[in-house]
Formats: sequence, structure tokens, C-alpha cells
Amino acid sequence: LCLSNLKQLNLAMVLYSADYKDKAPSTNSVPNQDIWWWYKELDKSYVGFKGPSTSNDVVFRCPKDRGWAPIPAYLKPHWQNPTLDYGSYVFNGVTTDNANNNLANVTLTAVKNPSRTWVMSEWPIHWGYSWHKSKTGNQNIPYNDAVDNVSFVDGHASYIKIFYKASLGAAPYSYRTKDIPGQYNYQNGPD
Repeated sequence: LCLSNLKQLNLAMVLYSADYKDKAPSTNSVPNQDIWWWYKELDKSYVGFKGPSTSNDVVFRCPKDRGWAPIPAYLKPHWQNPTLDYGSYVFNGVTTDNANNNLANVTLTAVKNPSRTWVMSEWPIHWGYSWHKSKTGNQNIPYNDAVDNVSFVDGHASYIKIFYKASLGAAPYSYRTKDIPGQYNYQNGPD
């Protein structure tokens, strides 16, 4: 189900970008909101949703979504959380740390490795843990080789292993392409 959802959301992002001169949303495309979550406001019409976002927007939710402890406001599934625009999935446009290591405001046809550069993913890609077959049970503790459902610039979606190395920092979304060993089938930035 998640791979199907991600393929639909990936296509929605490509269609959105096509309407904006092939550019993915910029960090300020949804005023006063982080685009990695609030991309939904730009893409939902491309998957048939109109009006305010709700927890009934099925294509935006992963059935395995268990939220994110240890922050109490995030203990419920993300698709039930209005702060996160009722969505389990994120756009590769994170607005913190190495903000230029993402697809925000990038021309998609200019991405050098479209089969490796992710566009949409389940939220845990940012922190290196998994909602699926987690080695830490329901604890959201980062570890190397956690698995995550991800879609890519070229349109395919896969269940992949995520690289995590504590010495590089707690946030795998900030890893540069050179930081991620070649056996991992993804990269964060467009180069």
C-alpha cells in the first residue's frame, strides 16, 4: 500500500513541478510552513483532494505510521496530526540543517541521478529508523539499515535500506551524496 501511495504522490509532485517550469516546490511555497510536510497543500489536487486536509486523505497515510516518540505531540500517527498536515509522507525538501541537500526549488530534469534521488518517502527516512520490520520494535531509535518506502525522481518506488552513522549526525536527511556508501540505493541531493 505504501509503495502505491508513494508512486501516486511522486506523480503528483512531478505534475506540480511541470506546472511550475519543472521546478519542485521551494522552501517558502507554502507560507510559514515547512515544505517537507506541507507539500500536501500543493500536491493534493493532483491526487483528487480538494478543501482542507484531513485524516481521511488516505493516499497520504501509511498504515504502519506510529508517530514519533519521544515528543508527546507526535505520539499519534502523523496522518492524524494537523500540525503535520495529516500526512505520513514527506517531500525531499527539508528546511533545516543542510537545506541545500534536497530537492526544494530544484529543476527535476536537471537531477543527475534520477533513479537514486528520492522525492517522496515515509517520514522515518529523516531519522534512520523504520515503521516496517523495525529492529527496535515500536521505539524510534535510529540504526543503520532501517528500511523505508521511498519514491524517486524517475518515478519508481522501492523498499530500501537507509544509511545511518551516528558520527555523521542524528539526521540522515543531512547526509551528502558522498557520505552515503554506494551500496545504498538512494541519495538526498540532486548532484
